[in-house]
Amino acid sequence: MKLPFGIKNGKFIHISEVNSGRTEVLCPYCQNKLMAKKGRIKRHHFAHDGVGCTQHFSANFFDLAGRLPTQLALSVYAIKKLTKIEQFYQTLKAQKDGLNHQKNEERVVAIKAKLKQLDGQKTTGNIHTIIDQINRFVTHKIAPFPDFHTLRSDSFKTGYTDGKRTCTVAEIKDDKYEFFYPKLFHADVKFLHQYHQKTYNNKELTHKLGLFEKDFAYFQQFNLYFLELMVDHKKIYKIGLTSRPINTRLKEIEQDLKAFYLNINIRVLFQQKGVAFLETFFKNKYANQQVKIGQLTEYFSFPADMLSLLLKDLNLLNFKKAPNRTQKEWIDWVFFNFSGKIYGYVDKSVYVNNEKFILNPHEALALEQMQAVTNL
Repeated sequence: MKLPFGIKNGKFIHISEVNSGRTEVLCPYCQNKLMAKKGRIKRHHFAHDGVGCTQHFSANFFDLAGRLPTQLALSVYAIKKLTKIEQFYQTLKAQKDGLNHQKNEERVVAIKAKLKQLDGQKTTGNIHTIIDQINRFVTHKIAPFPDFHTLRSDSFKTGYTDGKRTCTVAEIKDDKYEFFYPKLFHADVKFLHQYHQKTYNNKELTHKLGLFEKDFAYFQQFNLYFLELMVDHKKIYKIGLTSRPINTRLKEIEQDLKAFYLNINIRVLFQQKGVAFLETFFKNKYANQQVKIGQLTEYFSFPADMLSLLLKDLNLLNFKKAPNRTQKEWIDWVFFNFSGKIYGYVDKSVYVNNEKFILNPHEALALEQMQAVTNL
């Protein structure tokens, strides 16, 4: 498991803050010591000093691995990826909120208040005994579960349940319904059954959420850039990431290329924060266009028509949702998202995400021209 952050003195510490080798930094999950792996090829990370734990880590969302859906456009994949990251983050926050100790205690108080409201009513079962049992249960793991099944009353018109089946107040007299409790308390019984597990998981989830937020902030620092380089009268292109000013990175690139070319002129065609994962995706998608220059592997060659589409695709990363139809980028968005089939002979139409769009002549021509490039 590769971790960009570990724990030292109770605080998160980033891999960039330590020297390579053994450290005093601990794994947020198993509390064992970590080693700092800071080589020249892989992204710097912490790894276990010995047998690693098997906890899942959210960085899987940022470090791409396995088979990638390279048939998708860059902009389409980016939207899907960012949506997945946001959904995972919101799920973690919701889980953390559900495990919140203070809210759990407030829920226990509310259950006891709900029971007290029954006191004095025609209800069999000792209300105060059940409240005492709840107090013991939430403070001791080995305490017996509160006797909600002893609550009996004709006032429970919604019936009774054992968590799976239900029965009426008349059927409750049968022995086989002995451990059925009022449906009124079903959500409360379910909550109490999970109480100790929630408490146990709270610390682990706190670390998991903290790691996600830290790694997401780190991931957001990186600028994805796409460059055009005129080298000795020919054009090549480069994809890359930097967390520093772009001009600083350009000087390093120029220095790297001086070993191979006499004349080097670099132009920035695109740059965008928050989509660092697209560097790996780009390399896989355009692997056939890759140009190896010595040991340098992030350079590509593109025909003019392919480059034109690529730049349109990259430009759509500036749009978090579909461009307005009055914007020139709208037809580009249609091209990268539509089903691939244009319908009709006079009035042309397409489907995007199951929605039908009737194209005007200008839009239809632009779409057909872009489609012709991909069919070459």
